Amino acid sequence: VTGKRKQHLKREAIKSLVNDKDFITKLDKAIAILQPIDEYITKFQSDSVPLSEVYQAFLQLPAKFKAIPGLKKKEIEYLTTRTKHRFTLIYGPAHGIANLLDPRYISDGMPTDFRRGVEDLLFGFPDADGTCTQDRSIQIIREYTQFRVEAVAQRERGGLRFDILGARGDDGVVQNCLDDLMFGVVNPTLDAMRVRASYVHDVDAAAILCPIVEPSKEEPFRSLIIKWLKLDNPFESTNLIKTRDLVYIEPTGILHFANGDRVGYHLKHSIEFPQTKPQLIVIRAKLSYCGFYRQIHANFIDVFGTSTMVPGGNVRRFISVRAATETLLSTSNLVFCAQMKKMSWILQQQRSVGFQRERKKLRDVQQDYYVRIHGNIREK
Repeated sequence: VTGKRKQHLKREAIKSLVNDKDFITKLDKAIAILQPIDEYITKFQSDSVPLSEVYQAFLQLPAKFKAIPGLKKKEIEYLTTRTKHRFTLIYGPAHGIANLLDPRYISDGMPTDFRRGVEDLLFGFPDADGTCTQDRSIQIIREYTQFRVEAVAQRERGGLRFDILGARGDDGVVQNCLDDLMFGVVNPTLDAMRVRASYVHDVDAAAILCPIVEPSKEEPFRSLIIKWLKLDNPFESTNLIKTRDLVYIEPTGILHFANGDRVGYHLKHSIEFPQTKPQLIVIRAKLSYCGFYRQIHANFIDVFGTSTMVPGGNVRRFISVRAATETLLSTSNLVFCAQMKKMSWILQQQRSVGFQRERKKLRDVQQDYYVRIHGNIREK
């Protein structure tokens, strides 16, 4: 009876709350409070988020609460107090040192006394033998001082290196990560496949057999290519396991849904042609892979993938499972591959511009020489 009475009281309390005329206003306020908290929870679920951003997140939360319209002063004070309390439970020395040594922050927003405590911890950091001599502390202080001077100067100047470091953003792992991921996925040429293999490390040799649909300016991620590749075999020199190769069709692209969602897709499915018979020392394997990538936040993507592989021949199950698993897990390297491809393009553009400037400078010198020797000449 007592249990039923408690349940009844709870239902009545919930009913009273929902029927309250201010329920919608309170609900909107609660959602607005939870939104920045949810963003940080989602962000820090990733292992690739730098440790230095944890302290920065706790610094930013009170400001985000103050920006919520309709919050009273007491409510903001309560949320700020709770944030500080949670910070004391989560914070460790590594968070402070990481923030101190991150060139993007270099302890921005840290209270002076708190920063000095973190610096003292850094200066007294022990050597491999567990001790910290005075000479070692002096050396750390000198290196830290030099680092701060150079980091502040570099942040003011900007530049390519600092831009790449700051491209991670304050709200996520990588800006525009779906486009970055798909840029890493698409490799319609042999050179692009080689670049991808250098970062993903899943291919020993490859070839483009037939480009059916190639990326265009309007649809840069849409492609349909028939490929051949030889899988990387770490046991090839031992002759314990024969190398496998694949012939497969690979469609890629981005789907646009009516609700505004963008979903990238990447498929691989083995096919056979009479003209593509395997070599004598190679066994033809069969692969079926399907990957979908959906943007769930401004800087986060939800990944769904499934992969099956028939290695062919007599091979232990763990070998085929490893190959299929590596195909799935290679997704984590594709964003980095895309960033490196973009960086390579930027450097090539800078080199091309520099070459054109040097060429123009040489031409001006030659023209000046001919003018002095032969008088004015008409520029062609």
